[in-house]
Amino acid sequence: MPFVKNSVKVINDQLTENLLRSKTFSEGKVYGLVELTQQNTESGVQRYPVELVDGYVKDVTVNDTYPFQLYHRQLGANYEFEAENQYGDANNYIQKSVNMVMVAYAKLTKLGLTSDELETMLILASPTEVSKTLLAGTNVDSLVVSVTGSELDSFTNYGEEYQNVEFPLGQEDALIKISYTMVMQYRRDCIDLCDC
Repeated sequence: MPFVKNSVKVINDQLTENLLRSKTFSEGKVYGLVELTQQNTESGVQRYPVELVDGYVKDVTVNDTYPFQLYHRQLGANYEFEAENQYGDANNYIQKSVNMVMVAYAKLTKLGLTSDELETMLILASPTEVSKTLLAGTNVDSLVVSVTGSELDSFTNYGEEYQNVEFPLGQEDALIKISYTMVMQYRRDCIDLCDC
């Protein structure tokens, strides 16, 4: 199915191939698509990211036992549908433009990097135009990834991702965000919505 989480897995596979398999990042933790959730506690409402995996919820919290952590979050999407009727397949093609953010935690002293260097390495390792071969099994015909910006202020980023959760970042830590757009194109007639 042309789900965002499947395209995020393709992006993570490319990041792993291009960068994260290196010794510097090998002890890190890479998550897929997360959602922000909230929970009532004695100290108030907490908000933090979670990953849904096989029907279970996994907390995605900053954990300095890993020198590096990475996850993706969807902010919203826009759609375009084929406008013309060509050979009886009107509105068959769907283009979905998804606004995303990639969030990376790093223990900079352990990685031997600055926030700027980490940001640059993640951008350079990210795919731009994903080959059709890598999209096999996703029902996506094309996937284009375009970086649109970044934020290196860890305090700002932590406040946007976590609320009412103790701030665990030290001077040697960074929480950076890289904004990107993921444009997926797929065909309506290639998707079964149910097993009737």
